[in-house]
Amino acid sequence: MKIGMKGEVRLIARDTNTNEIVSDTGYHSNLVLDNGLNALGNDGQDWFTALSVGTGSSEPEKSQTQLDAFVAKTTTKELFSHQVDRYEDSEGYYEIYAEYLYTFEDMGAQSIAEVGLTLADDTLATRALVKHPDGEVQAFNIKAGQQLQVFYKIYQRFDTADIINQINVSDGQGSVKAYQTTARLMYIGQRYTYYYAFNPNLIGKSLSFVLTLNFRSGSSSHELKVFNENPDISKSFSSTSFGDYVVNSFKRVAKLNAGYAEHNYDDGIRKVSLITTMGSWQIQFDSVDGNLPLQKTSQHKLTIPVEFNWGRIETEVAEQP
Repeated sequence: MKIGMKGEVRLIARDTNTNEIVSDTGYHSNLVLDNGLNALGNDGQDWFTALSVGTGSSEPEKSQTQLDAFVAKTTTKELFSHQVDRYEDSEGYYEIYAEYLYTFEDMGAQSIAEVGLTLADDTLATRALVKHPDGEVQAFNIKAGQQLQVFYKIYQRFDTADIINQINVSDGQGSVKAYQTTARLMYIGQRYTYYYAFNPNLIGKSLSFVLTLNFRSGSSSHELKVFNENPDISKSFSSTSFGDYVVNSFKRVAKLNAGYAEHNYDDGIRKVSLITTMGSWQIQFDSVDGNLPLQKTSQHKLTIPVEFNWGRIETEVAEQP
């Protein structure tokens, strides 16, 4: 499964007495850093933990982990807006975002030139130079008696095309059977549905399972559901785990595990589903030699590896009003 990440940022100065907006940069793009992408492969990380501002002006580099010249950090935030319940197929992808508002009080007079989402270890997930509405890189001046508000959006993008691969399943005794796997998104456009299948609070968090895996035996409908419908899947896969993350690989394997006594059905396993911080997916198994479901008996353990990989979206973020 391939997931794209991008972000955009907006700075506002407000008069603390009148609450009026004194200046506003509008939205402009940021750079997703390698450090942020690595965080998605390590347990318990969250891009939105904090936000830092500084006065440095060097061009953002993918390998950076700190601001040039740190001034202040805040963890005072709120989920300001999000989009998970709209889907348009004109571009062949599904895109969701979460936007958090960070507030700095009583900073005094400052000239802010750089901002970045900050992880729990005080390293950066993203970095952006401050730009004004005309697109020019220019420091943002905060005066005494003004409040700085920073709005930060992070997007996740998913390709809606089916992902088709082939796996070879060994019985541990020298026999190998080939299966075609078809992976497809599910619950697209459904907000706060089915254990928050696409939940803004999950965006920017490291890869993890939200709901125990499910499956449907071979007697169920052969076809996967349309990706914006509810999948025909029930029951639970009892054990999940993850492979080790390799730094700068931007990928990690999720493992669906079943012991000897689990999920042994005469008609096999046709489908599984998984709801994760990197999307909600349904996967179907069809044997290459006859479209049969995946077979498992009490003589075998079963581990199904599912690789997730992610990266930055290189295109410029569209300007927002």
